[in-house]
Amino acid sequence: MEAHSTLKPAPDESTADKSKRYRPEIDGLRAIAVSLILLFHLGLPGLAGGYIGVDIFFVISGYLITRSIVSDIRSGRFSFKRFYYRRARRLFPAYSTTLLLTAAASALILSSEHLYRFGQALLSSLFWVSNLFFWSESGYFDISSHYKPLLHTWSLSVEEQFYLLWPGMMVLLLGLRSRLAAPLVLGALSLLSLLATEYWLGRNASTAFYWLPFRVFEFGLGALVIWLEKGFILRNDLSRSASGILGLLLIGHAALSFNAETPFPGINALYPCLGTALLIHAGASTVSKIVLQNRLSIFLGLISYSVYLVHWPIIVLYGYWDSADFSALEQVSI
Repeated sequence: MEAHSTLKPAPDESTADKSKRYRPEIDGLRAIAVSLILLFHLGLPGLAGGYIGVDIFFVISGYLITRSIVSDIRSGRFSFKRFYYRRARRLFPAYSTTLLLTAAASALILSSEHLYRFGQALLSSLFWVSNLFFWSESGYFDISSHYKPLLHTWSLSVEEQFYLLWPGMMVLLLGLRSRLAAPLVLGALSLLSLLATEYWLGRNASTAFYWLPFRVFEFGLGALVIWLEKGFILRNDLSRSASGILGLLLIGHAALSFNAETPFPGINALYPCLGTALLIHAGASTVSKIVLQNRLSIFLGLISYSVYLVHWPIIVLYGYWDSADFSALEQVSI
């Protein structure tokens, strides 16, 4: 998942451009996100809310993608062709390889019925609409999810749909005369998305979970951090560390207390999303250096996209083949 935005400045990006400087603490955030998802999918006791890792990724993507677009527009370097080329170069090689290998393994392991459904999921994943495909089938938390090796691609499809719409909107907003136009519109759009999501949860929770409009506020929160950084600067380590601690507490609360019965996303998604935004805004601090900028966190953050891609097919296909609950040894081995 961008886990899925650019990990480091691309070769055609100036490393001297502060708006695109490498942020090691964001890789640490990616590490937290992918670890929560992985441990949740492995059924680690006490981590029933680990699915919030996806929401952390969405906020990170909203921040980094918007930061890159804003920087390129203001420097006169933005082009849609360049933007989408960089997205494709970043995402598609590992994605297509994962789909190919999962298809090969599925052909050997799945029954004919499940293989047919896998073929439909594969086709929808290739065209980045798997979120709509899985929405049409069933819920994210039901038993049948363990027969869907590509279920996790729903979030990647949401991100790709975000990439299709966001650059054009940012070009329009930043073309307006008022400097406040972009943050005000993004704030209003995010609030509208949040209210719509909360309303729709009571009508069709699956729609609120899978459809992009109900996730816009998560990307939007990440984007708004860009303007928060300029208008509300944390000037000392104490304030940055306090912001980071609060962010970690919000994420931890959601991961440990949420479960399949928690109405989500909606208002409850603000816990991990605001927590992530606070950690991004905090930037480098003593807390960040300990929790997010250690070597293990940065390493895991750098490979988080690949980990996200391969973890679920391995879990599903191994579980399908073994047909028993995972032992502790199997969990560790996976």
